[in-house]
Amino acid sequence: RSTSMYFPEGSVTEPEQQWFSRHLAAMGEPRLATAGKPKDYVVVRVLRLPTFSRPAAVRCEIEGERITRRAVETDGKGGYEAGEVVVDRSTALTREQADVLLAELDATGFWSWPVEEENAIIFLDGTELVVEAIRNGEHRVRVRTSPEVATEERGLAKFVDFCESQFASAGVGQGPAP
Repeated sequence: RSTSMYFPEGSVTEPEQQWFSRHLAAMGEPRLATAGKPKDYVVVRVLRLPTFSRPAAVRCEIEGERITRRAVETDGKGGYEAGEVVVDRSTALTREQADVLLAELDATGFWSWPVEEENAIIFLDGTELVVEAIRNGEHRVRVRTSPEVATEERGLAKFVDFCESQFASAGVGQGPAP
């Protein structure tokens, strides 16, 4: 499976495009797109790539009345090899659960964030959190590195809470913090 261009052009750097795509492909995750989808199509995917522990992703997809969540985790290391899938679980969500998820995402400020984090801290190792969402025909990707560091100062508390709640409710990505 080709791992190029999982994300819209310009939404992540070229090295991130290759790195994140390699992990998503190993997880059997699809490329997300608006093409051919109804106007009310909504999808939110949270990807966690900790440098030295297991990568995980949670994807919630809303198509009309069909609301599903897929949780997947590999035995790789987020900063290195993608590994093999060790958890792959799909469940149905209620409309209420989906509404809560979307309200929590909105509360993070995700839709108004710049692509690049302002005053970003440079990290050599850490956890990459990637949130990708499609709503109202808009496809947005935001990456935050080591959001557990200086969380309040960076305005990432609600973002970290949102991501952690997605992984906790799906039962994946619960390795070493975060």
